Amino acid sequence: MSVIHINPPSPWLLLVFSLARKGASLRVTVWRKLKRYGAIPLGNSGYLIPNSAENRERFEWLATTIRSEQGNASIVEVKSIDNHSAPQLRQQFNQVRDRDFQLLLKDIRKMPKASHGIRVTRLRQRFQEIASIDFFGSPARKQAENALKALETSKSSQSNLDMSKLSRTAYRNRI
Repeated sequence: MSVIHINPPSPWLLLVFSLARKGASLRVTVWRKLKRYGAIPLGNSGYLIPNSAENRERFEWLATTIRSEQGNASIVEVKSIDNHSAPQLRQQFNQVRDRDFQLLLKDIRKMPKASHGIRVTRLRQRFQEIASIDFFGSPARKQAENALKALETSKSSQSNLDMSKLSRTAYRNRI
């Protein structure tokens, strides 16, 4: 009888890269994508993200882009980091998401009660973008979600009041 040891997947992916000196626009593009993917910087060495199929694919595409512009990029599976425990890393991810949710919450609170539906839709979209990279359940997420629901509810009730003011007679024979 043989015993098979299956190693669990590494919990983290690390993207380590260097860009050509004259690639300022590529540097900005890479930085924006890393921010949108929810990666956090790990010192000056690279960017860290939880290991998942989706995140691996994102990093692979980014590494391919970097290499296509004469840069160097490697994706490393990381089991542990000696000076950062797993709880500390999760806390770092949560701190970044907390800031994102707090900025969103600030914009929600600045929104006038009789705001246009498109603005509320944009806020909902921002919330969903942040929530999609909230890997460890940021405490500020629930606050932002509740404030957004309250805004949507007030917008909905305002719309219902406006509709009740309309009368059929005002629209008869209007061709």
